[in-house]
Amino acid sequence: MKQKIFIIAVFAIFVSSCKKEKKNISEDPENSTMSIKNKLKDVIGGNQISINDAPYQIAVFRSDGGMAGGVILSENWILTAAHVVTDGSNGQQLVANQITIKAGSTNVNAGVTLNVDQIIRHPNYTSSSINNDIALIRLATPLSYDVNILPINYDKNSNSIAIDDLAIVSGWGLISYDLSTHSGTSPTNLYAADVKISTIEPNFLHTSSTSSSQQAPCYGDSGGPLTIGSGYPGKLLVGIVNGWGDCNVGAKGYARVSAYADWILSETGITGIPAIYTSILGPSTISRGGIEYSYSGKNIPPGATLTWTLPSSVGTITDGQGTHHVTIFTTSVGTQVIDSSIKLKVIDTNGNTKTVSYAIRLKSGR
Repeated sequence: MKQKIFIIAVFAIFVSSCKKEKKNISEDPENSTMSIKNKLKDVIGGNQISINDAPYQIAVFRSDGGMAGGVILSENWILTAAHVVTDGSNGQQLVANQITIKAGSTNVNAGVTLNVDQIIRHPNYTSSSINNDIALIRLATPLSYDVNILPINYDKNSNSIAIDDLAIVSGWGLISYDLSTHSGTSPTNLYAADVKISTIEPNFLHTSSTSSSQQAPCYGDSGGPLTIGSGYPGKLLVGIVNGWGDCNVGAKGYARVSAYADWILSETGITGIPAIYTSILGPSTISRGGIEYSYSGKNIPPGATLTWTLPSSVGTITDGQGTHHVTIFTTSVGTQVIDSSIKLKVIDTNGNTKTVSYAIRLKSGR
């Protein structure tokens, strides 16, 4: 029963009643702007993924029970769709205390909850149009980055994409939808689907399926990311889910992020190039005696130059120097416990430099 209530609340976010929403859903999306704008959207034809695969993905919760998507641009800023932060009954922008954000978990009901300080809709957005459906949310307290909470680079180049380019859309909403009953299956965990760019307009993108089965956003995913590239942090945000008619058929619409890059920069000061958020994975306690241990870097920027260092009192790097993954052999000299660290220096293609450390305790014996 709770699940049903949740789905109905999502459907009714931008209309005065569920009955009115059902009428709009059945309208021809090609001829009805309101049938596009009055709904949140989610992923149809996708597969479950981990938040590690999309650490920039967040969920937007409204005080009226609705849920949508959003994207982390920085510790303080979220990008979403304008209709996500709009009252469907009067077209007015919601106030900050009507929105909360969840981040950092594959499960939409878990993770970190944050309050909102400010909402900024695009100045040319109106609820009766599909244009300029993009908005910024400033958080009341900054996010704390970890492997599950990270920003994404947003597209600033109108030549970044082309027709038939592959992309990924992700979200927490309906993974199936029955138009005749206006009901569907709403998952708890994050889903994503492969799509391809089918139409490119100055301010708008469409995607279509990559196979005979429908792959598209559906109810609950508005404001979420359309990305190109593979593996964080190599992904680039190119679209924000706006929606488009019945989840099960047809092309789907997105605000084209590059068209709004100047507006994003002017409101937030974010250039779009994330800082380096590399971390090191491996054993924290190791033993003397020429024993082999492996360490790897996580969230390495594409094309980065890597340099690993290890104190000689702990051991030597024997393989993988300059790559994501290294192997060390521990020293056989001495008997005392040594608290030290292995370090990784990262220089990305923009010239940004960061050195990260990982604490290691060297003990005697095996």
